Formats: sequence, C-alpha cells, structure tokens
Amino acid sequence: MTLNLNANYQSETAAQALSTDSYASGPVIFAQLPNNKRTIVNSRLSFSDMQVGSSKMRVSVWGRNLFDTDYREFSLGFGASLGLNLAQYGEPRTYGVDFAVLLGEK
Repeated sequence: MTLNLNANYQSETAAQALSTDSYASGPVIFAQLPNNKRTIVNSRLSFSDMQVGSSKMRVSVWGRNLFDTDYREFSLGFGASLGLNLAQYGEPRTYGVDFAVLLGEK
C-alpha cells in the first residue's frame, strides 16, 4: 500500500498585456487582474501487487484539489480598450479510482 499526499502553494501573481499601436508612438498597458494566492492539496492511495492469474493488479483511489479551492490560473484584463476580461480557472475537486493490470508480471 502506498499513500501520497502533496500540497502546492502559489503566491499571488498578476499579468499585464503590453502592446504598441501600429505607429509605435507609445505603449498601451491593460489592467492587471491578480491571481490570488492558493494552496492545492492532492492525494492518492494505491494497493499494488495483487495477484490476478499470472499478472498483477494495482488499484488506486485519488483526489485532486481536495478542499475544492476556487482559483484563477491565469487572468488578463483588457479594460476599457476592449471591454473584455479573460480568465482561466483551475479544476474543481475531482476524485476517482484507477485499475491497472500489469500483464506478464509475476
């Protein structure tokens, strides 16, 4: 049996789009949208080396983002120039079971 528990901390970040107009007369800076700090916790519990005929089997139970943290991975504000803000959010809590048969292993 193997237990894996990990945590990933990300401090607050921000992105800016920087562009110049076609005449290169000066920069146009769009609004910063901060991505808040966060800690994401994942876990996996695996049961290995279970004999199935002439092969071995592994069963794993896993969960990602165990505390269902809502966070932006990336965001960019185009503000008044386009009236558009873009953001990519991280995956919500997910969980599952994996089954693997290792053929030919004794």
